[in-house]
Amino acid sequence: MPKKGGKKESGGGDESNPFAEVLAQPEKVLEFVTVKEKLDKSLKVQQELQEENKKLKQDLELQQFEQRDLYTFLNKEIVSKSSTIAKLEAQVKDLEAQLKNDHAVVEEKRNEEKELAKEITAKLAKEVGRYEKELSDLNVFIEKKHQIERE
Repeated sequence: MPKKGGKKESGGGDESNPFAEVLAQPEKVLEFVTVKEKLDKSLKVQQELQEENKKLKQDLELQQFEQRDLYTFLNKEIVSKSSTIAKLEAQVKDLEAQLKNDHAVVEEKRNEEKELAKEITAKLAKEVGRYEKELSDLNVFIEKKHQIERE
């Protein structure tokens, strides 16, 4: 029987077979086959992982490109909207100033009309007073006339 990990004791005619030593150690062959299978599986997994990594990198590049496009678009929109907002704010300020001015003009006209109405009212009151006095004088005259006629 051969020794473990050693050579055959007898130096027979097997030396011409190059696989004789390998066949004499089936555990080693089994171990090599197992290691080779593990290596093949590892290489296959490595290849799959490299392909997946490549695909993920491409997806990432595409997403980054799309993200840059999106940021560019959004920044343009912000600039556009900011400009519109600034214009509208300026318009609001102008309209507020115009409204304030219009209120002042309306208030001034209202005060002028009040003053004119007071003047007209005073003038009319004076006229009414004069007519009342004339009416009173006329009534006194009529009364005296009736008295004179009765006599």
